[in-house]
Amino acid sequence: MKNSQDLLNAIPVRTVEYEEDENSSVFLINQKSKSPFINRILDLFQSPRYFRVKLDNYGSRCWKLADGSRTVLEICRALEKEFAGQIEQAESRTVLFFYQLFKAGQIKFYKKTEEGMNE
Repeated sequence: MKNSQDLLNAIPVRTVEYEEDENSSVFLINQKSKSPFINRILDLFQSPRYFRVKLDNYGSRCWKLADGSRTVLEICRALEKEFAGQIEQAESRTVLFFYQLFKAGQIKFYKKTEEGMNE
């Protein structure tokens, strides 16, 4: 993404598994390592290969809306309505959140084109 305007028009798509608890909180399931060697060591010490990251209410809602059908801007607008008065600077917070997820490899961004969606 070249700038925040490009990011606002991009469509976030999840790339990691997640779980929800009874309070609708989202937990991202992240692999500790993609290295077969490290995975063997984790198995040797009976350590889990995955770890969970709990998102706050706002992050959980962002994650659920990032289903590949909405742009970041559309998600911002939905969150502004849903969290009206509770969250300041919803747009910049949402852009930063999705950028962090992208850098961590937890989402990919796509652009809508006439032929479909491109990375």
